[in-house]
Amino acid sequence: MGAPIAPTNSVARATVIVKGTGYVPMVHPHRPRETDAERRRRIDAALRYATTYLARTPPDGAPDATRGVFGPYKRGLTVDDARGAVSSFYGPRAAFHRVVLSPHASLGVETVDDMIDWTRLTLGVVQDWLNHEWAWVGGIHSNTQTRHAHVIVAGRSMGEGYDVTMTRGIFDRMRAAGVRTAREVAARRDARYDRIYSMGV
Repeated sequence: MGAPIAPTNSVARATVIVKGTGYVPMVHPHRPRETDAERRRRIDAALRYATTYLARTPPDGAPDATRGVFGPYKRGLTVDDARGAVSSFYGPRAAFHRVVLSPHASLGVETVDDMIDWTRLTLGVVQDWLNHEWAWVGGIHSNTQTRHAHVIVAGRSMGEGYDVTMTRGIFDRMRAAGVRTAREVAARRDARYDRIYSMGV
């Protein structure tokens, strides 16, 4: 299971927002006679919308460097890359889940690079606790007062192929992990800046 994570407390709730924004079911509750081909078209259309949203142009049409799609190890993914990463691991109950993560400004996650590192670390801690590796992709958005990460998590884990569910307990652990990893990201960034300044750059 990995190292336990301290339960969420009021500080974690106040400083890290984690919420599920929906999932796409493999079996549609209102279409009991849906064929396999119809199911695939429905799910693929939903994934096409979700991945396009990760990298969408802001409403005002202005360029926004924060709209790059990234995964656990790579940045600059194309939308097709993102779709392929998720569609290979549709689950038995949920094809995929959508989650939003957002750290409060007081945690010191300041830049887009910080946000990407923070998202990766936070999801990594939870996956270590579950002992499952998720197939996921994300995008950083700055179209609200608080910069946030939209994440798509496939419904089946990599490796063992476990059913991936998003429960209240998992969200609580994401919040707790997010506080811890934010401090780690800020410390790494500050140490990097110190090295640059010490070299007189």
